Amino acid sequence: MIVFNIVARVADDKNFFDSVLICVSKIKNNIGPIKLNIIGEIQSETIFNKLIAMALELNILENVLFTNKSIRYEDLDETYLSGYFLNFSVGNFVGYSPIEAISLGLKTIIINVDSDIYESGVTDISYCNNMEELYEFAVNVFQNEREVSKKVIEENLIRKNCFYLNEQESKTLLNYFKGI
Repeated sequence: MIVFNIVARVADDKNFFDSVLICVSKIKNNIGPIKLNIIGEIQSETIFNKLIAMALELNILENVLFTNKSIRYEDLDETYLSGYFLNFSVGNFVGYSPIEAISLGLKTIIINVDSDIYESGVTDISYCNNMEELYEFAVNVFQNEREVSKKVIEENLIRKNCFYLNEQESKTLLNYFKGI
């Protein structure tokens, strides 16, 4: 079984849930068992009810869990930690959530959700240009989970090192701000 986790509020400004549910349905019907955990507060009952109705229609309600609240990292059990954490980008621009997930050592997959930007130029297995690539990622997991997981962890470590300044870069930046 593949486990996907999304840490996000269920809110009006989150427009990627529909696409993920469709992808989960496709994975379940064509590849194998899947679980989607949506970890976050329900801020919009309207969106939540829409997602429940969609999951019912797609016959994946038993595959989707809403925690209805955030869960601290320290309180996540192995069910969550062994899965892949899905984070979303606009092209190759990522927000803070994937950086934080990678920093915590979570197997993080970044997915472009901007339909106007199909190709980011990123070819890592841990970066999906669209939902079709997320589906292909799932195919790869079912074929060789150990190798895929190892590769995701390696790529996440490289990505993490790109997000943070090294000691020399930090000193240079601080000196710049000090006028040195």
